[in-house]
Amino acid sequence: MLGGVLQREFLPHIPDAERGSVPDYSSLLPALVRKRDRDRYWLRVTQKNFGRLGAKSVVVELYDGEDRVGDVTGILGVRGSKTVTPHADINQSLRGLGLGVLMYEVLLAHVYRRYGVRKVVGCGSDAALRVHRSLARRHGWTLHEARDEHDYTCYEYALTKGA
Repeated sequence: MLGGVLQREFLPHIPDAERGSVPDYSSLLPALVRKRDRDRYWLRVTQKNFGRLGAKSVVVELYDGEDRVGDVTGILGVRGSKTVTPHADINQSLRGLGLGVLMYEVLLAHVYRRYGVRKVVGCGSDAALRVHRSLARRHGWTLHEARDEHDYTCYEYALTKGA
């Protein structure tokens, strides 16, 4: 893991979570969501190990009371690779509120700080690509795109400006 100064500079609006806890990022939810019912929505991060290769998944989960209504899952690179491959699923009624971008930012800040991840790679739908373009624009990251044999857009970007 890198020193504290560099880590704090990466997505500084996303606070670092305490070690050993289930990180709760509910305070970052947009006011529009909180106004619907202040204590109803919450956002947390869980981590799981799976597979013989020692892969890990980090999941940013959005809850409405006890019901999970969205998540962004990042599969960390196996065998020491410093990459994450994300996937998102958010209820239709909560789309367009900026929650997907926020959940991706929480995921990326978490894996950058905790696991030293420095690159995002994946393939997905046009909707997923729009989120990644938004993230890249917002943070000055250079997004590389290509179509695969199934006509999905594949992308990759380093979590550093201009790389």
